[in-house]
Amino acid sequence: MVKDTKLYDLLGVAPDANASQLKKAYFRLAQQFNPNVPENKEKFQEINNAYELLKDDEKRQLYDRYGLDGMKEAQQGMGGGFGSVFEQFFGGGGMGGGRQQSGPKQAKAIGKEVEVTLEQMYNGADIDVEVERQNKCSECNGVGGSTPNCIGRCDKCNGRGIVIISTQRGNMITQQQSYCPKCQGQGECINDPKNLCKKCNGKRAAIERKVLKVRVEPGTADDFQQTLYQEGNWEPGMSQGDYIIIFKQKKTKLFRREEADLFMDKVIGLDEAVCGTSFKIQHPSGDEITIFRKPGECINHGQILCCKSLGMPIKGRIYEHGNLFIKFEVKFPKQISPEVRELLMRVIGTEDSRKRIGACTELKHDGVKNIELIYMDPSNRTKNADTNRGQREYGDHHDEDHEGGAQQVQCGGM
Repeated sequence: MVKDTKLYDLLGVAPDANASQLKKAYFRLAQQFNPNVPENKEKFQEINNAYELLKDDEKRQLYDRYGLDGMKEAQQGMGGGFGSVFEQFFGGGGMGGGRQQSGPKQAKAIGKEVEVTLEQMYNGADIDVEVERQNKCSECNGVGGSTPNCIGRCDKCNGRGIVIISTQRGNMITQQQSYCPKCQGQGECINDPKNLCKKCNGKRAAIERKVLKVRVEPGTADDFQQTLYQEGNWEPGMSQGDYIIIFKQKKTKLFRREEADLFMDKVIGLDEAVCGTSFKIQHPSGDEITIFRKPGECINHGQILCCKSLGMPIKGRIYEHGNLFIKFEVKFPKQISPEVRELLMRVIGTEDSRKRIGACTELKHDGVKNIELIYMDPSNRTKNADTNRGQREYGDHHDEDHEGGAQQVQCGGM
């Protein structure tokens, strides 16, 4: 029996709805209350907040047990980790009042990089991530010994968790306080080696492999960090740490991405640049999309044109998208026939251009006043003259006394 059904009622589902039913209900309502319509924004925000809470199993269990009003008190007892939930529904800064979290200190977070495709970042995806972490020993359940009763006061530090280390240097003796190496500062340990857990040897923790279910939200950016609460390392005396997934976008042959915008290059012929063109692309959404330029609208070489709203979805606002920018390279023919040349002159030539075109048929390359354009690789540099030539020709003041040195040149005044 759930404590509160407000969020379920908001999504129009029963309290026992599974993840698939929740997702379908959310997308149905998101279409109905389009956030781009001003009067729908507040309603859509309520729907979005409800789905964000209920799709998380741990947060959903808290809600079912305590309801929205009781979750703040439950938060205190569980030592944190759900502050963003209260910011969404109560408009505050988590627990408010500047009070410190109660409960044990949390273990340090760990994480890994996970490669995802541009298509997964566009559409969203549920992926499996195999992780390696330190967790409670499965044999002794984190106790470290064969039975819970085998743990007693550490006989090395007498339960204080610290020891005094004395060091003598000559006639001087110094004392230093340090954590007890036997109980690791806990004050309690298993004094009898016979009672130690055979699997973890009393360490209470062991390395395990686990497959975590991770959601890639539509519009997820490259290098975005997603925190999986309490899925990281476990250490004795601490609460379970978090696991951080860093999404890395796989490179694609066609698209480049900057923020929510996509970029691509397209090679077209001279006829397409002048007369208009159309071509198809496989979009990250999975759709085959036809892009066109109307007849009579020319495309210049190097020109960048835009397809509005054909970029990536904006994370958290699934109905808003970036743009797709296409840079065009116009490929010219290497040669054309005299007939085509004459036709082009008549169709697109001007009086001045016809004069210049006609003159080029009479010009001859002489290397002095008439120079013909040819292709040469611009990356091949022309070496400058010998850089030591000037020094050999005009000498150096330091070489005055050298036999056979170059004659000095004196500049006379007027």
